[in-house]
Amino acid sequence: PGAALDAINKYLANPPASVRPEGHARMRFVFKFAYMTGMRISELAAARRGSLHYVHPDPVLDEPGGWFLEVLGKRNKVREVPIPDPLIEEMEAYLAHRGLLTMPSPSLTVPPGTFLVGPLPSRTVEPTPTDADDNGQGTADGALDVSAARKRQRKGVADGVRPQTIHLALKDLFARSMVAYQFKDEDTAKKMCKASAHWLRHTLATTAVGMGTPVDVVASAFGHANIATTSLYIQTERKRKMAAMNKLWEKKA
Repeated sequence: PGAALDAINKYLANPPASVRPEGHARMRFVFKFAYMTGMRISELAAARRGSLHYVHPDPVLDEPGGWFLEVLGKRNKVREVPIPDPLIEEMEAYLAHRGLLTMPSPSLTVPPGTFLVGPLPSRTVEPTPTDADDNGQGTADGALDVSAARKRQRKGVADGVRPQTIHLALKDLFARSMVAYQFKDEDTAKKMCKASAHWLRHTLATTAVGMGTPVDVVASAFGHANIATTSLYIQTERKRKMAAMNKLWEKKA
């Protein structure tokens, strides 16, 4: 997946001028959020600021601080997902793009109910006193207030999106990256066509295991009910190394 990830990151760093900034901002954050946490797409959509917590470092015990997100996963089990500092920076920039905070704001000072992945700013509306007073009942003369009704159908800036919206944003990113960077390797192109949030989750798990991350840490962060599930990534990494070494010696021969 290295070539595919490189292509995606290059596209995100240098988007075409024709791409709308708000769409690109969400696309970038959704990708970083999914890949850097390995969370399921439904978990990404449900994540709110109130579930994000900071643990202060302990200089006495020489323990580092950092962020983690409380996630309600499968079988209604809550787990803590580490959120790396680079992702916090991406989150800060994305929330600022949505008009929810002014940078810099390392403490992410937004209401706890704010969804971390939100709708496009152009499709949101701020509540007004008129909307609140009307309550959908109509105007003073009894006529239907169509303008207010349409506003209520639009999302607020702190609202979230459906998992399907995140899925489509990722698929759009993968497709655009393929167009921008043609792959000589046919297998890489095929993987990009089939790529999804689950592919990012699988890629991160395999990478983590390959870098020597303890299996129990990976299992906990990914919400695996059985550590045997995590062990599958060890087998995948083993096969990858075997294939690479066999390929190396085939060339030598």
